[in-house]
Amino acid sequence: MYDPNELSLTEWTSLIEDANKLGIQEWHLCGGGEPLLFREKAMGVMLKIKRAGRKGEIITNGILFDEGLVQSLVKSEWDKVTFSIDAPDAETYHRIRGADHFSTVVRNLRLFMKYKVLYRKKKPRIGIHFVVCSLNYDKISSMISFCAKEGVSDFLINALNLWSPDIMKYALSKDQTKLLKL
Repeated sequence: MYDPNELSLTEWTSLIEDANKLGIQEWHLCGGGEPLLFREKAMGVMLKIKRAGRKGEIITNGILFDEGLVQSLVKSEWDKVTFSIDAPDAETYHRIRGADHFSTVVRNLRLFMKYKVLYRKKKPRIGIHFVVCSLNYDKISSMISFCAKEGVSDFLINALNLWSPDIMKYALSKDQTKLLKL
């Protein structure tokens, strides 16, 4: 899966070097798709950021981690890993994401916790990014409990970006919006 408009690792490295010279202190790898689809490039970028003494966050769906990658990120003390998880349970997760990856994502989140303890590291901080929609607006308190149970330090809530007619079917109704405000 190559996109000719995507920057190469060499171009990313040059961009990071230039930005660091200008005083950039913090990098966020996110948006436009799953950063770990390009695993080698993502790791190259992440290592360059850490070697330059900068802070970094990756926002991911959490599906593509394996033990080796988790260990590398914990050992390198990558600053923050944010999982996009829109539900505290497999059923709601499947309804929103259209796939049965909830157990994989939770397993990977737990791998980070395991290796942070094993290697006695405080980093990376683990966060969850939760997008509110008509399928999960009533699950926020359960999601907060999920975060507490799993040892997640950051919980970010965002409104659904209504950018297409297909997405509109997940918009909160007026009644749901009123209940959410309570």
